[in-house]
Amino acid sequence: MNISYESAQLFCQWLNEKIASPEWEYMLPTREQWRGAASCGDPNASYSNGSPFLETIANKPRYNYWHVPEMYISRTDDGYKVMDPWSVKYHIPPTVPVKTYYRNAYGLYNMCGNAAEMVDERGVAIGGSWYDPGYDIRIDSEKRYDGPSPLIGFRVIAVRKK
Repeated sequence: MNISYESAQLFCQWLNEKIASPEWEYMLPTREQWRGAASCGDPNASYSNGSPFLETIANKPRYNYWHVPEMYISRTDDGYKVMDPWSVKYHIPPTVPVKTYYRNAYGLYNMCGNAAEMVDERGVAIGGSWYDPGYDIRIDSEKRYDGPSPLIGFRVIAVRKK
């Protein structure tokens, strides 16, 4: 988090040089690669651990996100609007350790929530962050950014060279 796109790309370059594998290349994922990993290949998945719900039956959150009561959310033509956010901001948890919430079927943690993640396209992050309401931490949630942010991080993938 608080890393620029250029810094994430430089890290991938450094990792490729450090490991120098003839078989693998390390990079930021494409949108499709990220979504495939988050959904475990299920094109109908909304969230990364296979459940369509943000909470367990015991009302325990499955992800790290901004728990905004429904009374503060109104629907708009282009999605939603959080009303009067100052009255609920104290509910926002910061990022949490990796294994705080549930992993998906591929064993990946925090694909939705905690920190939105950069993809290989400059200025695009996917998956939502701890500062987004539950609706906006879905697998298909995207946000634009133009510099380092405490809401956006990155995940490196290894791709087999051809």
